[in-house]
Amino acid sequence: MMPEHWVFRRPWLTALLLFLPMALVYAAHFLLPPRDLWPTGFLQYDQQSYMAMAREAWEGGAWPLFGLPSSADPATPALYAYPHIALLGALQGVTRADPGRLYDLFGVLAGLVFLRLAIALYTRVVLRRDAWAALGLLLFAWGGGLFTLAGGLAGLLSGSLDYNTLFAFDPHGGFWFLNLGRNLFYAVEAYYHALAFGLVVALLDRRWRLAGLLLLLLAASHPFTGLQWLLIAALWLVVERLPGGARPPAWMLPAVLALLALFLAYHLLLLPRGPEHAALMRAWSLAWTLPVAAQLLAYGPVVLLAARALWPPAVFGRAERLLLCAALASLVLANHELLIGPRQPLHFTRGYIWMPLFLLGAPLLVDWLARRRRLVALAVCGLFLLDNAAWFGVQILQNAGGFGAARYLTAAERGALGALSEPRYAGYLVVAEDARFGYDAIVYTPLQAWYSQEHSTPWSDQRQAELTRWRDSGTEPVGWKGRAVVFVVADRGQDPAAYPWASADSRIERLPGYLLIARPARP
Repeated sequence: MMPEHWVFRRPWLTALLLFLPMALVYAAHFLLPPRDLWPTGFLQYDQQSYMAMAREAWEGGAWPLFGLPSSADPATPALYAYPHIALLGALQGVTRADPGRLYDLFGVLAGLVFLRLAIALYTRVVLRRDAWAALGLLLFAWGGGLFTLAGGLAGLLSGSLDYNTLFAFDPHGGFWFLNLGRNLFYAVEAYYHALAFGLVVALLDRRWRLAGLLLLLLAASHPFTGLQWLLIAALWLVVERLPGGARPPAWMLPAVLALLALFLAYHLLLLPRGPEHAALMRAWSLAWTLPVAAQLLAYGPVVLLAARALWPPAVFGRAERLLLCAALASLVLANHELLIGPRQPLHFTRGYIWMPLFLLGAPLLVDWLARRRRLVALAVCGLFLLDNAAWFGVQILQNAGGFGAARYLTAAERGALGALSEPRYAGYLVVAEDARFGYDAIVYTPLQAWYSQEHSTPWSDQRQAELTRWRDSGTEPVGWKGRAVVFVVADRGQDPAAYPWASADSRIERLPGYLLIARPARP
C-alpha cells in the first residue's frame, strides 16, 4: 500500500493549486492591460449583468428583491430574488467596492470552495490515495474532451490553424464550459458548482437537512441550474426508495417535489405576468443546442470509461446510482429540443454531464494509469488536459493583449461614468450613442439606460432599432416623453446646440471625449 499523497492530506492547499489556471487569467487581465486601458475585472460580456443586478438589489429599495436592472421603466417591479445577488449587492452597497473587483473576489472564494468540495466528492468515489489518484484528481478538475485535437487536425487539413480552428467544434469558442474546471471562469458558475457539489456530498453522506438547504439555495439562485438539480435530486430519491436503495427520510421526496412545484410556479406563472419578463422569456427561447459531434468530442472518452466501469452490470452503490441519475437527467435536459421547443439546452451542460461520467469511470482510469508505463500514462493524461491547457492559454494571451472577451475602459469612459454618478444626474435616463456604454452605465452608475445588454434588455431588437433611428435622424421613441434624458455622445468638436435632441433648457457638460446633454422631461 503506497502512502497517502499529500494532495489528499491538505485539501485546501490542493484546491488553491488547482485554482492556478484561473489565477493566471486574472493576473494577465489586471497586471498586463493594454496601454491606457483600465481592467474592469469582467472577463466576459455577460458578467457585468450580475453586478448590475447586485446594484439594483441594494439601491432599488426592496432588498433582497430587485427589479430588472436593464429595464428603462422607473416602475419596473421588484420580482427577482437571488441569494448571491442580494449578498453582492449588500457588500457593494456597504463597502462601495469596485463592482468588477468584488465580483472577482466572490469568484475566487466560491471557486476555492467549489474545488474543495470537488476533492471531497472525488475521494468518496476513488478510494486510492496515492500519486496516481492525485493525478486522477487533476484530470477530474482540468480534464476535457477532444475538441482541441479535432480542431487542430481540421485546421492542418484545411491549411488554416489558429484560435478559431482550434475551438471550431467547441460551442461558442469553449465558453459553454462543457468540462469541469473551466466553469471557474464565471464567478457565479463557481458559486452554483459549489452548491451542487456540496449537495452531492451531503446526499452521499446522508446529511439530509444540509442537502435540503443546499438544494433550496440552488433553486433560488439560478433557473437552469436550479431546475437541473431539482430533477436530479427527485429522480435519485425515487430510485433510492426502491429495494436496495439508501432509504432517505420519508419527508425528503415530498419536500423536493413541493420545492419543484414552487420553482415552476415562480418561473412559469409569476414572473411571466410582467410584460418585461414575458418579453425576455420569448427572447431566451433560443435553439442553443449541443450538436451530436460536439457531444462525442466533449464526452466520448468519459462515456467509454463509465461504460467499461459499469459493465458487466452489477448492484450499484449509492454513489453510482446518484451519478447515473445526474448524468441521465443532465443529458436529457441538454438535449430537450428533441422533446419540446428549445430553451437554451446548452445551459444544462456546464460540466454537469462531464462530472458524473468522469467519476463513474475514475476508479478504473486511476487503476489503468497505475498499471501502464509511465510514458503511456502521461500521454493519456496530456490528452485529457489538452482542451483546457489550450483554452486557458489562449485566454491568458488574449487578456494580456487586450483583444479577448474581457472588458476594459478608457479614461474618457471612466470620466463620463463618474460624472453620471453625481447627484445632478439623479433620475435621468441614459441614452448612449455607443450601446456598450449603456451597459456600463447600469453597472457603474445608479441610472437606468434605454438599452444596455442584448440578452437582458426587454424588447432588445426594438430598442436597438430605436437607437439606430435616433442616431441617424434624431427620431425619438415615445418612451422618452415625460422622462429626463441624458444623451451621451462622442465629442466631435461641433456645437452641441446643433444636435436635434438638445433643447434650449438642456444642460451640456463637455468631458474629455464625451458630451453629456441633460435634457429635462418633455411633456
